[in-house]
Amino acid sequence: MSALLDGIRVLVVEDEFLVALDLEAMIRDLGGTVVGPVAHLDAARTAMLQEKINCAILDVRLDGHTSLPLADELIASGFPVILASGYGSDQLPNRFADTPKLRKPFSVHELARVLERIFQQGSSPTSGQGQSRH
Repeated sequence: MSALLDGIRVLVVEDEFLVALDLEAMIRDLGGTVVGPVAHLDAARTAMLQEKINCAILDVRLDGHTSLPLADELIASGFPVILASGYGSDQLPNRFADTPKLRKPFSVHELARVLERIFQQGSSPTSGQGQSRH
């Protein structure tokens, strides 16, 4: 489809298998590389520490838990984060008001728009933001 994500490694945290596969295909269609997908917070934290990533897409609800503490960690470390949820963004804490969001189900075009905004705001994959911690 495009090279929007050329050189970009996206951590995907999603516990629904078919949704994760669909999201993986979308990212690849946009030219990106998928890290994961992972379905649990522990696996996501491990990937965050061991893999080079440039941004992350997090399902807000993971198997009865929330991914918001992980979002806090990623944002504090300088990684762009997209929160994906089937629920309205009004249910998220105010601290995520400026965090990009996608309402499930979303299309590859909606994903591309959000990613374009993230990476056109100066968060290029070579700027040092979103680099591996090791």
